[in-house]
Amino acid sequence: MIAVTDYLRVGTRSMLHAIREARRWDGAQVVPRIEAPALVVHGGRDLLVTDRWAQQVAEWLPKGSLVRMPEAPHGLPWSSADALATTVRDFARSDPPHRSD
Repeated sequence: MIAVTDYLRVGTRSMLHAIREARRWDGAQVVPRIEAPALVVHGGRDLLVTDRWAQQVAEWLPKGSLVRMPEAPHGLPWSSADALATTVRDFARSDPPHRSD
């Protein structure tokens, strides 16, 4: 619900512009250069980011891990803050951070 409120607040024109820019972004050129362990967290009820896209980003990361939260929508920091915090904490504490895809 937070995302809908945010989208309405910025307006249709701005939202469409942001979506077009996001679609043009070529992560394959940037993401593989991230050398630090990185965690991709995807909500199973996310209507904006597909599971395939989250998987692709995790694969591009040399030290990437993917965690799926089946009941979570887009906007995990707001909708699933506690579960996300636990997931990030566990990832940060793993030695070395694991690849869980």
